[in-house]
Amino acid sequence: MQKSPLLQNVWLTRQGSKIPPVDCLSGTDIGTLTEQLSQTIISADPKDSGAIQQIAAFEFEVLYDNTKVCVDITEGAAWSAVGAICLIEDSASKPQLEGVARIGCVTSGKGLGINELDALARIDVYPQPEIYSPMKPNQDNGNVVQINNVNCDLGDEQGHAIPIFACDDADITFRYLEGDVVPDCAVDAIDAQAIGFRWGVEKGSLVYDDFMNLEPSGAQQDDDIDINDMQFVFGRFGSSCDAPHPPQPPVNPKS
Repeated sequence: MQKSPLLQNVWLTRQGSKIPPVDCLSGTDIGTLTEQLSQTIISADPKDSGAIQQIAAFEFEVLYDNTKVCVDITEGAAWSAVGAICLIEDSASKPQLEGVARIGCVTSGKGLGINELDALARIDVYPQPEIYSPMKPNQDNGNVVQINNVNCDLGDEQGHAIPIFACDDADITFRYLEGDVVPDCAVDAIDAQAIGFRWGVEKGSLVYDDFMNLEPSGAQQDDDIDINDMQFVFGRFGSSCDAPHPPQPPVNPKS
């Protein structure tokens, strides 16, 4: 079983009139993972050696850092279409689980003909409001969250186990588009105007905004908005989350 895509960006944007969402599940910055089999089932049916097992049940759990994200799980369309009975415990239905979400689905009857390569479930991953505050749209910004897959099981129409090779994990990088100081997934005139208005101000000024103090990045950052910060934004004019320049690929913490 695998999640697709295994690496992805989720771009952080303004949530209405403010940057963080009111609460985790109300945000609109969402990473979506699809849980599905990576190959067709080839194991023989224990009741009929001339036939291949037909998938009719599945379950899995995802483990995650609930201080960074919350998770919502929905069964795949193919399973809904055949009236599968699904039990789901996630951030919406069982928030007290704190870092664990799970789903189990079973079908009733036989010959339903579910395509095993159709999506088993969709996993929506939302950033906690606290993720928005420490970051700003400077170079190499980002917060990587791993979604770990465990306890994956498949069953055929008679309840026999279907062997699977492994459960894959996924990594999501929550980040701002570099230079997007008015976060809306585009570096444009609005961003240029916002940082240009603050050119020359230092920390302590009423118009200083540390979110726009972009250069230098990291621990070496200064406490003013100067020509380097302006160039950081103007040099990325026209960049978007669909085509960021310079590139901001998602991060694989294991590489």
